[in-house]
Amino acid sequence: MTTLAIDIDDGALALAREGNLVSMAPSIVQAAPGARPLGAPALDQIRLRPREVSSRHWAQIASGDGDLPAAVRLARAELQARAAAAGIAITDIDA
Repeated sequence: MTTLAIDIDDGALALAREGNLVSMAPSIVQAAPGARPLGAPALDQIRLRPREVSSRHWAQIASGDGDLPAAVRLARAELQARAAAAGIAITDIDA
């Protein structure tokens, strides 16, 4: 069984597998329908299309503020996209 660790610190999402860092990048992702799938990295779009991008979904979940179902869907999509890019198969994430 693979151990996967997730750490969110100051807007970045880090993933580690078996104690080794496999991904760390700003948690700024596509949050609205567009050219990129939901949860895809969107750092380059934050100033061009700020209404289509999220950098606060993890903070919303932690604080319980805002549209929590939407924040959870976005966090799930981001985690799945980031894990897939790092070669980690996540098949079951409970929302």
